[in-house]
Amino acid sequence: LSSLTELSLDDNNITQIPDCVAQLSSLTTLYLGDNNITQIPDCVAQLSSLTTLYLGDNNITQIPDCVAQLSSLTILYLQNNKIKIIPYKVKNALPKCNFYI
Repeated sequence: LSSLTELSLDDNNITQIPDCVAQLSSLTTLYLGDNNITQIPDCVAQLSSLTTLYLGDNNITQIPDCVAQLSSLTILYLQNNKIKIIPYKVKNALPKCNFYI
């Protein structure tokens, strides 16, 4: 699985992103939309190759600071969650990222 570049787990009633996802070092695209995820765990910061993170249609309430470490991220899709703002630290650290909230 270390060479996996895209993972789609949309619409699976997932409630949390497992820590083992951090082991997918080649992952560039992660789709976890239409689940019941409530938070983005710190382990996501280890996905240094990630360019697209799709977490739309979940129950996420905030964007944690760990997202700022995803320096390759160009798309962060969080529409239809409970997020009201993009933290300055995250927005400032990812100038090439398009945020959809």
